[in-house]
Order: sequence, then C-alpha cells, then structure tokens
Amino acid sequence: MKKNLFLLLLLIAFQINAQVLKLNDLKYLVDSNIEKADTYILSKGYDFFENTTQNENCTSILWAYKRNSNNNQSSNFLGKDICSEGFKYIFYQTSSRDIYNLVRDEVKKDGFKFVNQQTGKNGEIKYTYSKNKYEVTMFAGLSNDNRNNYYISMVSKN
Repeated sequence: MKKNLFLLLLLIAFQINAQVLKLNDLKYLVDSNIEKADTYILSKGYDFFENTTQNENCTSILWAYKRNSNNNQSSNFLGKDICSEGFKYIFYQTSSRDIYNLVRDEVKKDGFKFVNQQTGKNGEIKYTYSKNKYEVTMFAGLSNDNRNNYYISMVSKN
C-alpha cells in the first residue's frame, strides 16, 4: 500500500513538473528547429494549438498545456516564431506567478544583465535582460477582461 501511494505521488509530481519550462528549456527551444522543438514540447505534455502566418517571412506555432476546448483557456501557452531572416523567438505565457518567478530568478543567476525597463501598451512593466546573443523580456499583466493574471517570458536570439 505504501509503495503504491509513493508511486502515485511520484507520478503526480512528475506530471506537475513536466509542464514547467525553465530558462534552459526556453534557450533549447529557441535554438531548435521546428521538428525538434515540437517533439520536445509534446514530451512536456503540451498539445498543438494553432499555426498562424504573420507575414510571408514569419510563421508562429502555438502549443497549449491542458487547454479547455470550450473556451480555449490554458494555464500555459508556448509559441515559436519561425522567420526566414534568421531571428529566433520563443514566447512562454503562464498563469502561475511561481513559474514566472522561477524563470526570472534563473535569468539573474545565469548572468543575464539588466538592459532596460519599458511600460507596455496595456500598462505592464517589461524588463529586458541580455547575455551573449540571447535576450529575455519578462512582464506580467491582466487579461482583457481583467479577470486573470498572465506572466510572460520571451527569449530571442539574433
């Protein structure tokens, strides 16, 4: 009985951690081609959500973690832009302040330097950090209906 309970708790802990993406995950994803990124993201429990063309040079692919098919809400979204001009970009949105703080702490511990702070068009404060060819922009905000908080980490590489 104790062994079964331990295995159940271990499985639950693994599933909870599987959806959490850390700074190294985001850097790996920004460096990966779409096939490797898709395989990695799916292994974390995310599902394909949508594919949109932004212009003739850039396509965005979006994945969601346990998306509610009735209202398209999800605790986490992840997007990858594929642009022909070589710019690489990952967008990670979560509803968890703890996950956001984890990534922000990792950015600081990894030696990223604070570059600037800006106010976004919806009043959020954006913080930008840089290291080598990577740039990380982080911000928090409220959904359009002001009911749900969201936290965003964006990693780009030139």
